[in-house]
Amino acid sequence: IGGVFLFALARRMTSAGGALVALAYYLLLPFGAQASRSFQPDPGMVMWLIMAVYALYRWSEKLEWRWAILSGIFTGMAILTKPVAAYILAATSLVLVIYLLGFKAALKNAQAWSMAFLMILPSAIYYLGRSRGSIWDYITNWTLSLSHLLVNPAFYMRWLSFVQDLMGFIALLLALTGVLISQKRNKVILLGLWLGYALYGLSLPYQMYTHNYYHLQLIPILALSLTSIAQVLMEQVVQ
Repeated sequence: IGGVFLFALARRMTSAGGALVALAYYLLLPFGAQASRSFQPDPGMVMWLIMAVYALYRWSEKLEWRWAILSGIFTGMAILTKPVAAYILAATSLVLVIYLLGFKAALKNAQAWSMAFLMILPSAIYYLGRSRGSIWDYITNWTLSLSHLLVNPAFYMRWLSFVQDLMGFIALLLALTGVLISQKRNKVILLGLWLGYALYGLSLPYQMYTHNYYHLQLIPILALSLTSIAQVLMEQVVQ
């Protein structure tokens, strides 16, 4: 399901050729295929994340209410499935809304507030009925107590090395290049996705180089980042 929405999104961002490359990377990456067989919430979270970004992109085209509502619902489901999705989707939504509307106009926009409300509603209902101590304990044990890693250069080297082993160095390099050459709106969305992933990693530093499935949401980000450079290469081949 995630692949269907990824292809549809990549096709609107670039072309059918670029979308095929993105879909091939998403479906055939060994790490993704292996991790998606695990009975954990992460694969479902990735599916909802892709659907949310697709809805956000469609909303950015005409600012229609139906896509604002769907982006809020899909984002809310992603966060409910696993709260760490909030980093990527909140950053992407915020960056895109400010880019399209401007900061002051965004504060007065009913669609923007409706999206935000729907994004937090499912998780708010669920977690208000649970013990607050368990959530705070998780933050204390995995974020605050390990924050000293952020000032250690070795942490960033381990993080990069871990991602390189999972995703492939060439794919990572091409994806970052693809972000730089993307069209403006695509670049805004991609930068929002990468910014969210970076904030996510900084808040859970230990997991960034010890738990491979914590990087599953990077697969669609990389896949989408590859579309622009894939489109350019295919155009050169055709010519």
